[in-house]
Amino acid sequence: MVHNSAQFVLGTPELLLSIATFLPGKAFRDWDNAFEMLAAGHEHMLLEKPEIVPSVADVERAIDANRLDVLQILVERYNVPCHTTSLVKAAAAEGNVAMLQYMLGRRAATVHYDGVCDSIVYGAAAGHLEIVEELAPRVSPRTLRKALAYAADFGHVDVVAHLEATLLNWHEAVDEATCPTRDLYSVHSIYVPAPHSANAGRPSRLQRMHTRLCHYLCPALA
Repeated sequence: MVHNSAQFVLGTPELLLSIATFLPGKAFRDWDNAFEMLAAGHEHMLLEKPEIVPSVADVERAIDANRLDVLQILVERYNVPCHTTSLVKAAAAEGNVAMLQYMLGRRAATVHYDGVCDSIVYGAAAGHLEIVEELAPRVSPRTLRKALAYAADFGHVDVVAHLEATLLNWHEAVDEATCPTRDLYSVHSIYVPAPHSANAGRPSRLQRMHTRLCHYLCPALA
């Protein structure tokens, strides 16, 4: 006599199929996609199939599906590289800021490297404000202007506004760092010409060069 629970399972084809799918039968033997196994929460199956080696292709699928949990498993347990230029660009283009932050954190501690410049342009063109906010401090004004142009072309007003503000802040910071008016003025004012100047009453060549440098760095002193 069959138990009521067993009768229910056997009498429900969908439930029976869903159970049988993950049993170590034909479906298990035929399953050869590491990403799909991990995404379904069946890492134990992957561990039982050593012939399946997770690869960068699985990382790409994780990025496309916005599955940070799967990405972390691939990187931390199977040592699959995730911080290549193409993968960073892919995460930026998809707008997956959490995955982008994770990949950047796994990379060497450098402020700027290949891939970030294109990534912020991709993110700006797609209207991913969080991507732009994450990458803007890592790129040059030239790249910021390029990203701004793409964002404007595609009508992403919020991205344009952020990039304009970033550019303005960058230029203000550079002006403050490279043109300390008080210091330049004090150096220029206390400058004493060489005692053996070629022409009496005429500034020496070094003084003239210093004066031109001051005027170039800070036109207000001209």
